Amino acid sequence: MIWNNWVNNYLLGKKPPAFDLLFWNADSMNMPAAAHRDLVQFGLDNPLPHAGRMRVLGSGIDVSKITVDAYAVGAETDHLTPWQHCYRTVSMLGGKTRFVLSSSGHIAAIINPPGNPRARYHVAEEHPQSAEEWLLGATQKAGTWWEDWDRWLAERSGARQEGPAQAWPGRPHGAGTRAGGVCAGAGG
Repeated sequence: MIWNNWVNNYLLGKKPPAFDLLFWNADSMNMPAAAHRDLVQFGLDNPLPHAGRMRVLGSGIDVSKITVDAYAVGAETDHLTPWQHCYRTVSMLGGKTRFVLSSSGHIAAIINPPGNPRARYHVAEEHPQSAEEWLLGATQKAGTWWEDWDRWLAERSGARQEGPAQAWPGRPHGAGTRAGGVCAGAGG
């Protein structure tokens, strides 16, 4: 994964080929140094599992007080966020959490739309303490977790209804038009 990129891009000076899943890598976010420092510190300290350790505007955060249902997705071969760590969410939040383990890695597991013949996911109704125990009791299903999520959402949603004829009064629909025409050539 790293060696080919290093040889081709750095040593040989070749432009990397286009790859749809990593297109976002070309879009830097220009994060201020202080925000980056805070993000790194957040990763090092891991404050969320400890009630009150993380403070926002002077108030301690306790995620166990979040009592709404949650749907959590882990990625089987994620190199940044191991799924076993994502699984911890089921015991951290105060509501009922459905945990799903999607096949593939960090990005592909999430952007895995219906119709992918190689897609699969694991799901279980019981949530034992360890992720490994959960996986042993989980059922593997063909398809994408999106379909499971759609059913999960439907169980918690009201009846379907039509949206408003015009989302923002006085504004036409269409790409670029909601920004008041600042996106030149973007459909408006």
